[in-house]
Amino acid sequence: MSATEITEIFGDEVAYVVKGDLGGNAKPSTIRDLATGKIMRP
Repeated sequence: MSATEITEIFGDEVAYVVKGDLGGNAKPSTIRDLATGKIMRP
């Protein structure tokens, strides 16, 4: 997905989208909410 597509889908729910190439890893990295520490994607 592009940064534009992410913004269109999530709107104001996402504060910032980092633009750039994906890493191509077999397993995606963990995503955490910086404010709460909650794991968003294990």
